[in-house]
Amino acid sequence: MPDILVVEDDKSLQKSMQRGIEGLSPAYTIFAANNGLEAVKLLEKNCIRLMITDLIMPGMDGFELVNHVWANYPEVPVIITTGHSIPDAKRKILNKNSLDILFKPFPMKDLQAIVKQLIEKQANGGTLNNVSPAMFIQLIDMERKTCTVRVRDTINNKSGILFFRNGKLLDAKTSESQGKQASLEIFSWEPIRISIENDCARDKFNIKQTLNALLLEASRIKDEKGSSPQSVTSWKTTEPIIPKQKKSDLSHKLSTLPGLDGNIHSIETDTAWEEMISQIKQAGDLLNTGKLKAIGILTGANEDLVIVPGNPPTVIEMAVEYPKENIYNRLY
Repeated sequence: MPDILVVEDDKSLQKSMQRGIEGLSPAYTIFAANNGLEAVKLLEKNCIRLMITDLIMPGMDGFELVNHVWANYPEVPVIITTGHSIPDAKRKILNKNSLDILFKPFPMKDLQAIVKQLIEKQANGGTLNNVSPAMFIQLIDMERKTCTVRVRDTINNKSGILFFRNGKLLDAKTSESQGKQASLEIFSWEPIRISIENDCARDKFNIKQTLNALLLEASRIKDEKGSSPQSVTSWKTTEPIIPKQKKSDLSHKLSTLPGLDGNIHSIETDTAWEEMISQIKQAGDLLNTGKLKAIGILTGANEDLVIVPGNPPTVIEMAVEYPKENIYNRLY
């Protein structure tokens, strides 16, 4: 559900552009501002995906507004609409930043085509629905991916943005906060819809903590609020609770592992993990991580798990201190 900002002091044209953009998709949310100052406030309070602005307006004009966006929201593409000629010096600056410029009067289909192209570019890395943020974010970290991840809380209809460079979280923004606080808010949302842009316009670190530290803190905050994160047990509530089906065929393959006695508690099949495996595979396909071979899960209790994809999946329950590498090396 992209949030688009239209900045135009001509009320008639403002309404016309709103209708034209809404005609592209009912999922678009349009915010309107009459001048640059109003636009700045809307940019602060919302996760704007695209801005369309006039240049000549009272108060803060379009040139000042565009410079403000470049400095503070470089990930937001800008479309300029104007009925006036643009001085050569300013035109060079605008052209250098590859802005789209429409001269009034312009056919609405021209604006619609540019909006559609820019919004689609913001999801050129693909989209995922109903995923766990913790799982997806850790894949970005492992793959050292540079990207902008736009997140929608599908329950509460909130939006947020995460900025990654080489797998490191640079910054985050929601309508209510920025930086670390915004990242903790986003990591607490579940389920979420994700769109990935294979680029990151930001390059400065506004978040100092590691991803693992942030994910753990977000999990703790959810626990304190009485809302458990989607973890080991909640993945398994999507299907009826049934006894473990049978011992896995992997039991024999792992039977000669060093230090096995007392450390491997059970090796059994369990279909309740299929949904999680499917989501991780989808995320891995988007990030080109290769074939999913096993999933290590730190439960925070006395046992950790290794989930091995299969039909059905195999669940290996083990002592926390037992090296998971022993299992990975034996399986692959």
